[in-house]
Amino acid sequence: MSLADQEHVDVVIHRPLGTDAVHAETRTGAAEDLHSTLEALGLPRHSTDLHVWQPHPGDDVEAVMARAAAELDADEYDVRTDPHLMP
Repeated sequence: MSLADQEHVDVVIHRPLGTDAVHAETRTGAAEDLHSTLEALGLPRHSTDLHVWQPHPGDDVEAVMARAAAELDADEYDVRTDPHLMP
């Protein structure tokens, strides 16, 4: 069961403790268009329900995640974003 399943949302964007990587976890069996949108936003797919973005030094994580959350919301996905990733 993914974090999105547990939170009852389409996708959860968060940074696991102890890592710089940003994870976007979708519901189990999410539609392919959600996965395509996440990939287009720069969050490559690493497994069935997990997309991982590894920021590089100088990347503005907050701006990238705010843009991703806004685009997903505009596409009417239910998104929960870790408040520590937002500006």
